[in-house]
Amino acid sequence: MKDNDDINSEQKQVDGKSPPVPFADNLPKAKVSNGKGDHQKRQSIKGFKDRFTFGEKWSQIISTLLFIVTALQLYVMSGQLKEMQDSGHQADTLISHVGEQVEVARRLLDETRREFLFSQRPYITINSGFPTEFVPDREIFIDIGSVNHGKSPAIKAGGSGAIFIGKDAQEKAYEWFDKVASKAVLNHPETIIPSGVPTVTSTVRTFRPISASEIANFMRNDWTIFIVYRQEYFDIAGNRYWTDLCRSRFVTGAIVHCPKHNDMH
Repeated sequence: MKDNDDINSEQKQVDGKSPPVPFADNLPKAKVSNGKGDHQKRQSIKGFKDRFTFGEKWSQIISTLLFIVTALQLYVMSGQLKEMQDSGHQADTLISHVGEQVEVARRLLDETRREFLFSQRPYITINSGFPTEFVPDREIFIDIGSVNHGKSPAIKAGGSGAIFIGKDAQEKAYEWFDKVASKAVLNHPETIIPSGVPTVTSTVRTFRPISASEIANFMRNDWTIFIVYRQEYFDIAGNRYWTDLCRSRFVTGAIVHCPKHNDMH
């Protein structure tokens, strides 16, 4: 016959529930340690602790070394950056100096070019006189002589002039230079005046007959007859030049220069 406890245990298993926990009397007896196993355990724990402590120390050492290496890398990179910056400043300074030298060289080249053109350019001088006799009711013709004293030919050379008579002749002569001769590029044929060639002659005329009274006036009064002329020419580089002439005849027959417009450009 089963006791009540066995019956209750079977009923509970039948119901699908966990079996009852047996009484302590039914559990196997615990073995009593003889001390040897505890010592091994303590040695194992101590070894683990030692290994952990050793690993922790190595981790600290490695971290310290990594910190030192990183610091050294940062120092080196800072030095390299400074060198790059210094090199950049030096490069900027060098570029600036090169730019200044290029500008100086350009100015020297321009100055040399100007000096060369100045020394090699054509130089044309012009001269003229007045007739020794004037015939009433006829035009006055005055010859203009042009000579190239430069070292290169004068190309596209041409000129324009006029003769003024009367009390306001000087005023009209100056006005001619201001209004007529100042116009850019005079209309003239394609003429070349080589260097050192004898005088090239042009003629200026009054384009109307001069009366006897007009002749008598400038024969008795100074500054009453004027001849004006502008000789224009170019060098082989295309630079434009001109030479101005302004003359008057005195009562004595002397040919005098006007106070203005007797210059070379």
